[in-house]
Amino acid sequence: MIQRTLFVRAVPDLAASAACYAAVLGFDVEEMGDSGWRKYSRDQCRIMAGACPDAIKLGDHACFGYLVVDDAKGHFDDVSARGPRKSSSRCTTSPGT
Repeated sequence: MIQRTLFVRAVPDLAASAACYAAVLGFDVEEMGDSGWRKYSRDQCRIMAGACPDAIKLGDHACFGYLVVDDAKGHFDDVSARGPRKSSSRCTTSPGT
């Protein structure tokens, strides 16, 4: 289980990002009262994603963070079972993440 984290990131395609976080990574997606923002939640991890069509991949809106998990192998196996299907640090099912 993820024990704690918090991230804020800009994404070029908010709808595609939300779909990937839900379907592949197993997060719940919540609206935040502003059409340009979503909150993704899983266990104790919270990510606020903001729509930024001009965001360049790993450029001016680069994001990093830490996940503190109680079982790294179990977490890896869970995410691997859902996808992505090829080795990548980004979701391969959607360009908007």
